[in-house]
Amino acid sequence: MCKGESNRVHNSGRKTAKMAGPPEATDRHPVVIIGGGPVGLSASILLSLRGIPHALFERHRGTSIHPKACGINQRTTEIFRAMGGGLAAVRAAAAPDDVKGRTAWWTALGPGGREIFPRDAWGGGAYADEYAAHGPTRYEVMPQNRLEPLLVRRARELNPAALRFGVEVTDLVVDEADGGGVRVKVRSSRGEESEVLARFVIAADGGRSVTDKLGVPWIGERDVMDMVSVHFRSPLRSRHPDPRNFIIWFTHPDQGGSVRTGYLYQIGPWPFDSPEARDSEEWVFSCAPTASDPSKFHRLVLPLGRCRRRRGSRQPWWAVIGQRRARHRVFQAVHHPGPSHSTLVDVPRQGRPLRSAI
Repeated sequence: MCKGESNRVHNSGRKTAKMAGPPEATDRHPVVIIGGGPVGLSASILLSLRGIPHALFERHRGTSIHPKACGINQRTTEIFRAMGGGLAAVRAAAAPDDVKGRTAWWTALGPGGREIFPRDAWGGGAYADEYAAHGPTRYEVMPQNRLEPLLVRRARELNPAALRFGVEVTDLVVDEADGGGVRVKVRSSRGEESEVLARFVIAADGGRSVTDKLGVPWIGERDVMDMVSVHFRSPLRSRHPDPRNFIIWFTHPDQGGSVRTGYLYQIGPWPFDSPEARDSEEWVFSCAPTASDPSKFHRLVLPLGRCRRRRGSRQPWWAVIGQRRARHRVFQAVHHPGPSHSTLVDVPRQGRPLRSAI
């Protein structure tokens, strides 16, 4: 049985960051960013590098405490390289090459487990030369709870006053009478409300609220399934039958295939010989609920050893995209990420057109 650090289920969480005060009612910014995840923080860095003043509002008090997305694709790592020091910091703490480029399907882990099929993936093994030919950087694996603090540090180096954690955007209205700007209403964690004027808005909230406020239709299906994720600590690596695999997919016809049976992936910390890694290996197990869920995690994973649960979540999975990328002067997230996606959404590229417009 896992020893839980908390029995509560968290839909989201944040590491506390230094908070800025509530904005003044007369605040005006060329650009306002809604959301302080990887996309919003990357947008802040890129705008600062181009000399564009802006403000970023994040309703949580700090960065994510849940691993969330882990894969950073090759185009995104190219953009990180342009951020100045960002890619080097990511590379230093990302998964080593012998882990990030391989996946496999197993019936279970432990004495009764059997490998069904392994394969190279994400620019590893047989795909290394192909990826190298198409870009100067590589695919990286790093959980969001370790990536976001690195992006916050770089964003604050460039513009210390831009990040406003603990401030929630409650509404936004395109104001045609004010030169086509956008009125952004915000509320601090203390309940103080005010209004900010922006010429442009980047809604980097993962389609959580702004898409609906803009009246942009969603295309696809909502509530396809629920996904349950458990973030836990356990010394599994020494007992793992093949620790080269970043993701192990469990598959059994009685459980409904890979997603229903569940999958397990390692999230560091890396490098493996660091003091932090020796003290605590971290993993995530995810599955779609079935009647056997209470015993599934213990049956598939725990035969390898003890574990200590850090946190869990249960969220619906949507298979949808927004019909439009922008409306009026608001650039918005068309992709609604699922609760257990293993790949990061692309970081934004609006900096150049915004610089031309401003």
